Amino acid sequence: AGEHTNITNAITGRAPEIVGSLATAPEGSTIRKIMKEADTVALVGHVLSQVDGGVQSKAVTALASSMQEKVVSPGALGKPIKLSKKPASAFSSKALWGVVMKHYASLWSAGPKGILMLAKIGLIACRIAVLSSIRAAASTAMVLAHVTLDRMARACLATSNWFLGGSA
Repeated sequence: AGEHTNITNAITGRAPEIVGSLATAPEGSTIRKIMKEADTVALVGHVLSQVDGGVQSKAVTALASSMQEKVVSPGALGKPIKLSKKPASAFSSKALWGVVMKHYASLWSAGPKGILMLAKIGLIACRIAVLSSIRAAASTAMVLAHVTLDRMARACLATSNWFLGGSA
């Protein structure tokens, strides 16, 4: 029974990845149809109710870490940022764009409630972007200060060893 549970957990854990891959594939028309037919206002209302400070904080942390890594990594400057996964096909962005635009239009047509939901989504996205940028900039400044002070300390150590007649 324990082995069966492990297999079930492994499958369940990969479900979002599997559905996401299928939704972006040409063969995933049924999943895209289901995604389009979802009640937009209820779906967005549920998502917004789940996005609390903890979720936003995790998003800020992940985005800030990624941005800082791109800035501070040796040789990272001048290299394009690569996404971890490529889309399943050229079809994927067009397919998902149709789903997104349907829900966007549904929110606009839902009146003040839908527009308020769009505004909340926009504010959450802006908050995450601004806070992660500030955090990444502050972290990068700290790393650069550490590197500078470390180099200064090594230079001072070498100079003091030279004055004292030791080997530098």
